[in-house]
Amino acid sequence: MNYKFILPLLLFGVLMGFAAVKGLLANLELMYWLFIYLVCGLVLAKTSRQKYFLNGFVLGICISIVASLIQILFFDEYLLNNSEVNMELSKLPSSAEPKSFFIMIAPIIGLISGLVLGVFTTAFRWLTKRTNVPKV
Repeated sequence: MNYKFILPLLLFGVLMGFAAVKGLLANLELMYWLFIYLVCGLVLAKTSRQKYFLNGFVLGICISIVASLIQILFFDEYLLNNSEVNMELSKLPSSAEPKSFFIMIAPIIGLISGLVLGVFTTAFRWLTKRTNVPKV
């Protein structure tokens, strides 16, 4: 695992988590995530020596966990600043707790994110040649 580059890239999760809580992402959240995963995939493809998919997969899961934890910790503010999410959650059955719903879907989103970033990292590795790989 390439922790030297994985740990700083986790800051994208922190950034996206707080941006979502503050309601700054609006309808463009998917585009921001796509950009972040493209950047992370390229960085990992250029800096990893092996296990490209695994590095991307782990980073994708970790970024998703960090962003989800921030949204869950500040859930009330998240709902206040994201009215469209609040409207969608109001469609849940009355017995369902919105915060519990978020907690339940977070691992699924994390898995999907990990798979996407793992594929991006592997694809970028195939498309680019590594030059000046730092010794880890």
